[in-house]
Amino acid sequence: MDSAIQKANNRLNFLSQDKEFLHRANLRTIALSDFTTAMNDAKDEGRLEAQKEFESEIKNKDEQIKRLEEELKKYRMSKGD
Repeated sequence: MDSAIQKANNRLNFLSQDKEFLHRANLRTIALSDFTTAMNDAKDEGRLEAQKEFESEIKNKDEQIKRLEEELKKYRMSKGD
């Protein structure tokens, strides 16, 4: 085995017997998991917000189109078309 790998493996074996090290490693794992969850939740929230905004814009454009169609219809009726 490569000496660097052996050295790292020996260090890991030594540290894995240290309860404080294991506790901190566990806390780090939990913190990373919490961070990942928070980032994913924020991403999902952003997507939902963007989707709602997009749907609102579509609704507004649909309403504008209906108003313009009604105005065009009234205009044509007034011109006798």
